[in-house]
Amino acid sequence: MASLVDENDRRSLGDPVHKATSSGARVSPGRRAVLVPSSGSPERFVEISVTPLQAEGKEGSGTVLVLHDTSELRG
Repeated sequence: MASLVDENDRRSLGDPVHKATSSGARVSPGRRAVLVPSSGSPERFVEISVTPLQAEGKEGSGTVLVLHDTSELRG
């Protein structure tokens, strides 16, 4: 399991998938995040976007989660 934290203050960003499914709206934190693996692997800088999917007449039927690894760009 991994944690998402704010790059600047290292505060937890929580669970963006849960936020998107409970609000029914797209979640895309404006700040940069750091993916911190619990396995001891190196941290990765990421940009996050989560969009809930809804089929007609149904409540949440899934989500699309995009983690864009920006580690190499950040150097």
